[in-house]
Amino acid sequence: QNMIDLHLETYVTEKERRALEGSLLRTIARVTYINSVAAEIAGELDRNNIKVLFLKGMALETLVYGARGLRQMNDIDILVSPSDALKAKEILSTLGFTDTPLKSPLFRKILLEMGNHLPEMRRSGISVDIHFRLFGYMAAGITAGAIKYPQEIIISGKTYYILPPQIALMSMVKHIMKHEDKGEFQLRLYCDTFLLLRKFSGNILDENLLKYARQAGIESEVERHLAVMKEVFKVAVPAMLLPGHEKTLVIRDLFFRNMDNPGKVMKPGWGAVYRATLKSIKGIRPRLIFILGDAFPS
Repeated sequence: QNMIDLHLETYVTEKERRALEGSLLRTIARVTYINSVAAEIAGELDRNNIKVLFLKGMALETLVYGARGLRQMNDIDILVSPSDALKAKEILSTLGFTDTPLKSPLFRKILLEMGNHLPEMRRSGISVDIHFRLFGYMAAGITAGAIKYPQEIIISGKTYYILPPQIALMSMVKHIMKHEDKGEFQLRLYCDTFLLLRKFSGNILDENLLKYARQAGIESEVERHLAVMKEVFKVAVPAMLLPGHEKTLVIRDLFFRNMDNPGKVMKPGWGAVYRATLKSIKGIRPRLIFILGDAFPS
């Protein structure tokens, strides 16, 4: 699309141009379909007095990609308050969405204590994640504030809600962490945050950012991400938000190594992931239920 906008499409062969145009049209068609399903979900939840915020691709497509169908998406992520999560799940069931089977029936007892979202729901090739937290139970206040004071966007003439820019950046960094903990590197996720910063840096890059990131338990991760934004994407990041010059250069070099080998990102061991999962569950009883259900699924 950039090549078309800049009148550069003649600089590639006709075969390459056709391949790129085909990919563009498929992406636009997919995004259009997902948008229609998301509007259906939001409308039904609103009729049941449930406030819903769009997350990730759904929000970014309109906010920073210009509502042109350019942000590739595979699923729909929404955020509701914890008190509305199970009701929202029931409403999606009436719309024909089905649950992903749980590893253990015991997990039904701790759905709202385990992780940040309910098990994935699917219908006709579309999956939906109902989030009720963003950064675990320790930062519940941040999620509650985002739901109470969201940003508005207009999609097809209708008003919808998304995260405020500063919380959106933190949520995107958390999402990048999730993928890289699996050993995956996705350049598009870094492009998302670059575009968000290009449009809203004045609302994001202030002294509150690291304060909120500290509450969310991702302060060092936000610093690392901002180091990439400064060194690779040339974003003007204040020094107070960076981890120091030498560390910033190390982070930059690691980014380029990961980009050269996107399927070979160093990931934490199984034990570290399991401990992090347990830490994210609030209370001794829910943790014991998780361990039992994980060890004895039947």
